[in-house]
Amino acid sequence: MELQDDMIIQKCLAGDKEAFSLLVDRYKKPVYVFVYRMVRQREEADDLAQETFIKAYENLWRYNPGYKFSTWLFQIAKNLCIDALRRRQPAAAAAAELAGQADPPVSPEREYLREETRREMEAAIDKLPPHQKACLILYHYNGLSYNETAERLGVPLQTVKNHLYRAREKLRQILKAEGGLAS
Repeated sequence: MELQDDMIIQKCLAGDKEAFSLLVDRYKKPVYVFVYRMVRQREEADDLAQETFIKAYENLWRYNPGYKFSTWLFQIAKNLCIDALRRRQPAAAAAAELAGQADPPVSPEREYLREETRREMEAAIDKLPPHQKACLILYHYNGLSYNETAERLGVPLQTVKNHLYRAREKLRQILKAEGGLAS
């Protein structure tokens, strides 16, 4: 039987240092995927995902059980990503591969066009404000619903809808201005 997050947290707070590993095992993949999509660099994503869990463990006593643990955890991850993106020099930011599913073989020309489209989209997404980028990644790339996205980010549902609308509009403007996909 799988323990609920709140029960695991109670064990941690009672001094069971091993119990936190259950939470890490449960959330390491979704946290890493989210962080990677935000920063697009594997090593930095590894570091930030690890730092997310360290901060969560060190501040577990601050967690409010009135909210879902995943909401609190993803808020930590989002804040760490925003801090990392602010520290980063825009010219030094390198685009990394998006995790994708294998498709049947395609012609080199078609593969080039697909890769070019992906690069244009990544570059445009990287220009979005962090809060819009986070909503877009959770909703479109991670496949979460509006409600799940709002829950993960700890914001009202309408805020997620507004951020997604503005992110899509901004992407259209960016791509059109750069002569990319939207033109």
